Amino acid sequence: MLSTRNNKYLSIGIFLIIITLNVSLNSCTSEEKYSLSIDSLQTYGDNEKNIMSIIGDYKYHKEKVYILDIIQKKIFIYNLNGKIAKRIQLRTGKGPGDFTMGIFAFDVISDTSLAIVDNMLNRIQIISTNNKYINSFYTDFMPNDIFYRDSLLYIAGNDIKRLIYVYNLKGEKLDSLITPFKLKNQPQPWFSKIAIEQNGAFYTCNPYKTEIIKWEKNKKIWTFNNNKLNLVSLPIVRNRSGKITMRNADKGWAKIFVYKNYLISITYNYKSESEGEVKPKILIIDKNTGKLLFIQTVKTQFLADSFERGKYVFSVVNEPYPHLERIFLKIYKR
Repeated sequence: MLSTRNNKYLSIGIFLIIITLNVSLNSCTSEEKYSLSIDSLQTYGDNEKNIMSIIGDYKYHKEKVYILDIIQKKIFIYNLNGKIAKRIQLRTGKGPGDFTMGIFAFDVISDTSLAIVDNMLNRIQIISTNNKYINSFYTDFMPNDIFYRDSLLYIAGNDIKRLIYVYNLKGEKLDSLITPFKLKNQPQPWFSKIAIEQNGAFYTCNPYKTEIIKWEKNKKIWTFNNNKLNLVSLPIVRNRSGKITMRNADKGWAKIFVYKNYLISITYNYKSESEGEVKPKILIIDKNTGKLLFIQTVKTQFLADSFERGKYVFSVVNEPYPHLERIFLKIYKR
């Protein structure tokens, strides 16, 4: 069963591709003006019939696009021209090579193998692209995200001690990185949105306030912090008697990713305009300095990620049917 938070997150409905945006910089940055253009290039999936249910994660690897459907428990592999190369139907269960409904993240290890997170079982499984079980290991925390870099797995999740743990492919824990964001009297840290560059730089979103931090290993490089933007609400509440109440954050970070010299962050907001809440936003930050360059309100949250230093950028679209689009981004001074 999907968690309440994930159900709510996925029920937002339509993800919008914005064709062209032209706005001024936020007044807290500078007088310069920037423009952002986003153009659709290629579709992966079918916008005429329901091939996919809910897209949980997607990756790019050597001219192929991998899309995880978390409801059908299926991984679609597409060629860059939009043709399906393979469908991998994951097995249901708790044994070796089986998966529960807790599969929200994966990464590509090689042309023939994948690492898949099952956060209901706190388990990472490595399978072949022919759906053969290779090996698996358990974590002592709930994993939510996974990144494969230089023969190592970087796994992030809900843990009181560290934000990211480093494992080898045998499942041996080698290192841990970054102190998780904490809130006074919380039962455990809420998970952070994370982006990782090939050179090892990390970007983390504070789930409790409008803050993004760049790290190199455990060293802070810069911090972007502007609570006046009011983009995040608290996911955890403790009442006067000390009882903890879990609730879904009404607004917060939906996605962060690196695109060339920029860090792009997208927020979500479940409140309606009638309740006086702002709509979701796109923020563009200089990845070297942490300076906010661009902020724009959009109608619905915009989920995207980039690969190969921004050469390939993909975005989730849910209307009229779930599919992925390869898009072209351009950010420039006017």
